[in-house]
Amino acid sequence: MKAKLPIWSHAMAALAVLPVPACEDVDTPAGSARIVRRDHVMRAPTDAHVERYIEDRIPSMADRAVQARERERFEPVPVSDHLPALASMMADALDHLWVEEYEPPSEESPGVIWCVFDPDGEVLGFVETPEGLLIYDIGEDYILGRVTDEMDVEFIQLWPLERLPAA
Repeated sequence: MKAKLPIWSHAMAALAVLPVPACEDVDTPAGSARIVRRDHVMRAPTDAHVERYIEDRIPSMADRAVQARERERFEPVPVSDHLPALASMMADALDHLWVEEYEPPSEESPGVIWCVFDPDGEVLGFVETPEGLLIYDIGEDYILGRVTDEMDVEFIQLWPLERLPAA
């Protein structure tokens, strides 16, 4: 007997930012896909967003000539009409889809916000994880990840995860 794979790992997952929240399964040339939609306000990037994005990619220890050269590389790059809706996605041990909310440059919060969907595509709620935590695994009752300190020393961290009972 073939083991049942989690819905988010054997199928492609796509998160669409459309006015109507919904979830549907569709067939594509690459295989089956689950499309999850949720409400999201589309925002245009500001000049401050673009400037901060560029600054974050230019090495601060480089001399001024290198910084100027790096900045010139970004000038011809077109800017999207809208900021992204999400930064990343991953599935947990209970087949829930975790979608990392995008934080525009210069608007970062102290943590990272994740929107969690159940296997049917319904929003279960939001979870905040510490800034800088690179998540490796989300179990039934834990989040496993890695952080790096100011001296680039890596630490593995195991955070407890308390799930609310189904309503």
